Order: sequence, then C-alpha cells, then structure tokens
Amino acid sequence: IFCMIKVIIILLFFYRLTFKNFLLYYVALLSPIYLISGFSVIDYHAGLFFGLLGIYLVLYSPNLKFLIPLTFAISAGLRLSNVIFILAAFLVVQKNSSDFKLVLRFILTTGMFTLFIYLPGYISLWDTTLSLKLSDPSDMFCVLNLTNTDHTFYGRFGRFVLKQLDFFGILGSILVFGLFSKIRLKNINKNYYFFIIFLLFELSFLRLPTERGHLLPAFISLVLIMNSLDFKKIILIMIFISTVIGNFVYLSIYDVDQPDSATEIYFNLQIKPGLLIQDYEKRYEKGKDKDFYYDNSYYAIQNVWIDGCPNK
Repeated sequence: IFCMIKVIIILLFFYRLTFKNFLLYYVALLSPIYLISGFSVIDYHAGLFFGLLGIYLVLYSPNLKFLIPLTFAISAGLRLSNVIFILAAFLVVQKNSSDFKLVLRFILTTGMFTLFIYLPGYISLWDTTLSLKLSDPSDMFCVLNLTNTDHTFYGRFGRFVLKQLDFFGILGSILVFGLFSKIRLKNINKNYYFFIIFLLFELSFLRLPTERGHLLPAFISLVLIMNSLDFKKIILIMIFISTVIGNFVYLSIYDVDQPDSATEIYFNLQIKPGLLIQDYEKRYEKGKDKDFYYDNSYYAIQNVWIDGCPNK
C-alpha cells in the first residue's frame, strides 16, 4: 500500500522541481531496489513514505504544519535511521524561518511524538528480554553505533560499493557515476535537503552494509538530485533501459566466495537472472520451510545479545 501511495509523493516532488525529466521518475519506480523492497513485508517503504511526506509538507504545505511532527515521528518509529529526515527538515525550517520559537516547537513536538512511539516498545523489550542479557538499560543505545564487526573497514567498504552497483544496472551505474562530474554547488544548494538525506543514509549504510533496502531514501534522493542536472536525453534513456533490464537479466562482473559473508572477490563476467527474479526465487525457497526461518531469526537475535551489546 505504502509502495503505491508513495509513487504519488515522488511524482509531486517532480512536479515541484524546476526541471521535469519524468523518465527519471520511472527509473526510480522500476529500479530493482524499489521493486524488491516494495514486495517485502518490511518497514522500508512505509518509513520512506512518511519521511518524504514530512519533507513535502515542510517545503510546500505550511498550512498543514500540525501534521509534520506526526509524520516524522511515524517515519522514525518505523526505522530509527529515518531520524535523518527529521534532521533535513530541521535545517529547512531553520533556513526558512527567523522565528526561533517555531524552530524550537518543531524540535520539541517531533521529539515528543517520536518518544511516545518508541518508549513503550523499548520498555517491553527490556522487561521481556534484554534485562536478562544487559546490566544497564543504557546499553541498549549501542545500536546507534552498531557496525559489522565481522569485517574490517575495507571489507565493509567493499560491500558498501558492490551492493550499490546494481541500482541502475551495470551500464546505468557507470553512466550515473559519470554524471557526478556535472554536479555543481548550485545543484547541491537547490536540493540541499535531498543531498543531506543522500549523504547521511550513505554514511549510515557504510556503518552496516547489509540490506540494500536501507539505501532506498538515498536512492530516491539521488534521482531527485539528478533531475537538476543538464545531460543528454540519450544518457537518460540508456540509464532507464539498463535499470529496467537489471530486474530480469543481470550482467555480473564479479563473484564472491560466500554470498552473505564474503572474504574474497573474483572478477568474472557472466549473465545471471535479474535481481528481481533472484529475489523471487530466494523467497520461494525460503517459503518452503518458513517455520525454520522464523525460528532461526528469533534465535539469531537472542544469540546476538547473549553476551551483551553486539559491539562489545
């Protein structure tokens, strides 16, 4: 539902932008990261919907400002990393208003709504589970600096790069990377809120580069920033074709020794089923023994916390 509703919010942003390269809109909606996350019963799309809605209300609908703290609180309540939307909105409010009371009210009301959503769940989590593993409730805040301790920084950086090569397909990603040279300070200033969202979500992903869906806000922000760039239409068409084809046919330029715990990479040109098809096949196989995967997830979470904070 949120996946379908969000297409309207993204479209409204395109209508508000100076340049209207609407083919980029379809690049976003038909990209593997958007489709795969949309077919998941997970919080990526719902959190992004409320985050984008909050940004849109801050920018273009001041008459509905009473809804703004609630939308951001729901977004952050769905995914803690979505506090990045709150930070971007705070900078917009601060830049557009000289009224300190308005800025302070925005911070307090958004913070109170967010705490109201999080506090009951954290109290329940402590009482039912974590109090048996941790000595102090403050230890729960270790999730704020959680990293993948099984990999070195270089290992994390490698995963960080490889997991993003597929968003536009290999050819499309190369073309998008080439467009970075066209980004000027004026493009960043015009879309500074999207640039902040893009940058902070990328840094957050570098901290723990696991699920690609975490980068969905960064991906949408990047597409909206690209809309302000001046480039040839043929480039955009090639990016669109590469993105769509990547769902069904995947041109792989590398292979790894272990899918989820890679320690070595091999450069190997081969054609595989597209990312959307791969994801469907993986879900189908897991669905055959779903009880095992449910139990495995439950005990995996318990084992992570068995010796206290995972980062200790």
